[in-house]
Amino acid sequence: MGSRRGHGEGSIFQRAGDDKWLAVLEIGRDPATGKRMRRTITASTRREAAERLRILRDQLDRGAVNVDARVTVAQWSERWLEHVRYRRDALGDLRATTAASYERLTRVHVVGRLGAVSLAQLTPGHVERACQAMLADGLAPASVAKVAQVLRLMLDLAVREGAVVANPVTRAQLPRQTRFAVAILSPDQVDRILAHSAGTTDAALWGAMALGGLRLGEALGLADHDFDLDAGLLRVRRTLLSDRSFGPPKSERGLRDVPVTDRLERLLRTHRKLVVERRLLAATWIETDALFPTQRGTYPSIRNVQRRFRGVVRALELPTGTSPHTLRHTWGSAILSSGVPGDEPAAELIRTTLDRAFRAGT
Repeated sequence: MGSRRGHGEGSIFQRAGDDKWLAVLEIGRDPATGKRMRRTITASTRREAAERLRILRDQLDRGAVNVDARVTVAQWSERWLEHVRYRRDALGDLRATTAASYERLTRVHVVGRLGAVSLAQLTPGHVERACQAMLADGLAPASVAKVAQVLRLMLDLAVREGAVVANPVTRAQLPRQTRFAVAILSPDQVDRILAHSAGTTDAALWGAMALGGLRLGEALGLADHDFDLDAGLLRVRRTLLSDRSFGPPKSERGLRDVPVTDRLERLLRTHRKLVVERRLLAATWIETDALFPTQRGTYPSIRNVQRRFRGVVRALELPTGTSPHTLRHTWGSAILSSGVPGDEPAAELIRTTLDRAFRAGT
């Protein structure tokens, strides 16, 4: 057993039974009860316990230690989600879709698996066992990795604010992710999708992704004036988010002018006529500038559009896992295989290449 030390220096000893090393630091007295308050660290080796104790003492000297060691993971998750909302609403450096994903993964998986554990006592073993349980319940390795990433970010905040000494996720052995090849559709499969959707406004939407390389949110966020018929371009300036608000494209390069192939131009011309007919026949029409409006004229729900695409995948018996994003991957594959640079000076070459890769049918 390590020797006792002076007040504020802490002590280290090995626990009988499981041979774990404990470091205990007295951090003051509870102002309400007058009782001494201690912070206990559990580690696998004496060296690790000593290092974490040193960090804790440094934080105590700076006044950065949360003295309430009873805080659970579930309770800390509420502080973390406040921080997520602050980044989304005040700083603007977190997309609404990302913030919503963080909240869902936190509440469903992090709190669901680890919510009752004391934040100060959370260990790499807790993290590893939670990951094993998620895999046993059928969660995909990639999804488990996302949960672990959210937990790591949540605990990074806890370290920064002095609620814990170290982040156990960084020392946990996490399951490997299984990497799958990115799905690519053949020109014939793209033809079948467009033919299946002919006569509906979805045909031009799928075309904008497969023949223009737009992400789903980028396509749904297009205003009617973003289709510049004279220049033969789609001007991507924003993306539609899951709550039907707008945000910037995924990256700075997302702000771009997309060349419109002959086939996509025909699809978009037909699409505009269908929208006019829809407006005339609608019992209720809400006037917006959406290029791809709903039957009432509003900007659509991303979830509803994804559901419609899944219906197309089932009807055409396309490969499992085919999603709207597969259309963009297919466009990217056609560009890369042709060796065409994807910049504005090459716009006409891109049009020619894509019309050749994806037959210029109607």
